[in-house]
Amino acid sequence: MPVTYPGETMAKPIIVCKGITKYFPIKGVMHQIGRVHAVENVDLAIEQEKTMGLVGESGCGKTTLGMMILRLLDPTNGHIYFDGKDITELYGKKLRQFRKDTAAVFQDPYSSLDPRMLIVDVVGEALISHGIAGEERDDHVIEVLERVGLKQGHMYRYPHEFSGGQRQRIAIARALISSPKFVVLDEPTSALDVSVQAKILNLLSRLKKEFKLSYLFISHNLDVIRYISNFVSIMYLAKIVESGSRSQIFTEPLHPYTQSILEAAPEPDPDVKKKIILTGEVPSAASPPKGCRFHPRCLKRMPRCSETEPKLIEVKKGHFVACHLYK
Repeated sequence: MPVTYPGETMAKPIIVCKGITKYFPIKGVMHQIGRVHAVENVDLAIEQEKTMGLVGESGCGKTTLGMMILRLLDPTNGHIYFDGKDITELYGKKLRQFRKDTAAVFQDPYSSLDPRMLIVDVVGEALISHGIAGEERDDHVIEVLERVGLKQGHMYRYPHEFSGGQRQRIAIARALISSPKFVVLDEPTSALDVSVQAKILNLLSRLKKEFKLSYLFISHNLDVIRYISNFVSIMYLAKIVESGSRSQIFTEPLHPYTQSILEAAPEPDPDVKKKIILTGEVPSAASPPKGCRFHPRCLKRMPRCSETEPKLIEVKKGHFVACHLYK
């Protein structure tokens, strides 16, 4: 029987991660004195033309995982497959072709755009590296700017002349200019006003259909994840602890950590009592606890939780969890 991965369905996945691990060295005066466990032994699959939402607290490894999938960082161990090809083995011309098929939109549109470059150069820069320049490049830039809701006249302005929402539209246009198949969206709306967030999310949903894109959407905002995602993976201290469809995660959460972060979401009714109050701090990624990494904060911990690390298992069809409560 073939092995299944969190997020994988009968449809062919565009991204498959197998045992992806990333350690960052901690250097002393003379030699390495430790390492940061940024991402550890992650299995994940992202279906074609679907959105995988990746949720977790700051520092849990979400962005590092996204950067490895784009080969902006090389994994310490493991393999990443894009359209069935192992991209961890790609270099030179083949790696450049892979990067043409992928793109990223980052969190802060104020810092991700070069303030000294005209918008036509910001958006069209990727085309030059692929041998497209001059009027042909400008025509592509005009087309993609119009697709994200901007105008031809915006081409010859600088980033500081735009609002935050317009800058993020420019960043999205830059990501789409080379016609990618897969896009990593790293907190793309967190720096924007709520009303602007809604417009950007609607734009991303429309573009996904028009361009037949697949997304990895990284966020700590559960409402945004619920709106934009088809599948959701929950990350805690470098590990995937739960993964499933949107409805499975939001209506049938299994892992105590997933339950606690859903319970912690803001509630407009002040009379509603919280059933689960998560206490304690996230352990250091340089010295993660033995066994289940969530057990020091878990209200349902058992003796074995501090000794044995739970494996990510499929409890229901397409619903995976790493917890000793489920055998």
